[in-house]
Amino acid sequence: GFCKILEITTLPESWMWLETAKTNNVNVGRTELVKLCTTNPHYLTYFMERAMKMINITENMARVHHSFLVTLVFLVLEQFAEVPPDVIPKIYSCMITAISSSNKDLKSAGYIITGQVMRKITLRDHIVRELISTVAAHPSPSLVKELILCVSCILHFHPLSDLPVGLIELMLQDQYVLALGLIYERNDIGGFIRELLLTGVELCFKSGIMFSEKFSQMFQFSSLPEGIKSSAVDRYFELYFSASQEIRNSDSVNQLGDLLSTTFSSQVQDTFQKFHSQGSDMAVLGQLKSLILGKYLGNESSQKILEINHDLPGIRMLGLLKISEKLDSGKELTSEEEENITGTIISRITDQDDSVSIKSLEMVKKFLNNPAVVDSVNCAVLEKIQSMAVGRKLKPGNCGISHSNADRVPGVAADPKYANSGGSELRSCV
Repeated sequence: GFCKILEITTLPESWMWLETAKTNNVNVGRTELVKLCTTNPHYLTYFMERAMKMINITENMARVHHSFLVTLVFLVLEQFAEVPPDVIPKIYSCMITAISSSNKDLKSAGYIITGQVMRKITLRDHIVRELISTVAAHPSPSLVKELILCVSCILHFHPLSDLPVGLIELMLQDQYVLALGLIYERNDIGGFIRELLLTGVELCFKSGIMFSEKFSQMFQFSSLPEGIKSSAVDRYFELYFSASQEIRNSDSVNQLGDLLSTTFSSQVQDTFQKFHSQGSDMAVLGQLKSLILGKYLGNESSQKILEINHDLPGIRMLGLLKISEKLDSGKELTSEEEENITGTIISRITDQDDSVSIKSLEMVKKFLNNPAVVDSVNCAVLEKIQSMAVGRKLKPGNCGISHSNADRVPGVAADPKYANSGGSELRSCV
């Protein structure tokens, strides 16, 4: 291999090591050539350029030169802890030339060499982005897998916070999505998939890119790590909160929200609760709930009940807020609504989430002070409040109930238990 290539390659007569080899009648083989290129890396770039040229012009010997090029680069790089800085520009130029070529063999060699070189050099982010953009701009239908592995290798050693749009657009093509699924099951390209998903989420908000049916399959890879799923959902929530109302209402954002709620349901609910516990804007959180958690709450007629009893404290809180808004409106309530509101608020006083429990206690105050519904609160309800509050060991005044309304509750004044208490029995609950 190496000897044959050197025999058919015209080399400068001035190279002293060639004169020595000729004088001693010694063939220059792999070991000697690797040692030479390691000692003087400029020889490496010379042979890279020479082999690339021969791949292009000698069709019958293309595979031989391909093998020579890839093997030489690999063996020489193995000798370096890091490629000497002065030869990096030349090597980088060779990489760009190879991956931009229309020649299949040369492009294949370019992908392999790029993966090898990126292990040994450090590049600035904008150079890495330029390299990936070049790879994406010159794809070959017969080298789909090779392209994906090349980009994955680049990102493994040089992670980017956002990927070039050209790469995303390429990955949206069906053959690349299908290839990603096959490769992902057999190769470690999790980092690439993560950045691909995160950048895709961002482009939904920034550019309105719609996720094709094939691309959405990427979200459904069976062995996708939990960390990647959570990262994608977190990024969606972050962008949703910072976006304008117009963007929140866009088809691309809604489509992605529906996709996430379908494929990453557990992560969506966990992230929703995290944002709720952080005190995020409840109005925006409510929109998110309707968008990506609505399917868990059923139709409108059953939604209120399911919200109040939902597993997520954030959803239960939103349900209470809706009731609070109804009470604030001063609108006259039907007897059925009064009964439902009473039961709902009371049921949440002992909620395991303190914020929901405190909110329900605040609403009890509002409920008792609302003339339209005060008569629906009877002694049994107040006794339940008392027992629940005592069970939670609330300090005096924590619930904020105005007990001056107690005498307005039917049956309280007439009940011997409260007849001479002056409200003290009720006050003991708080």
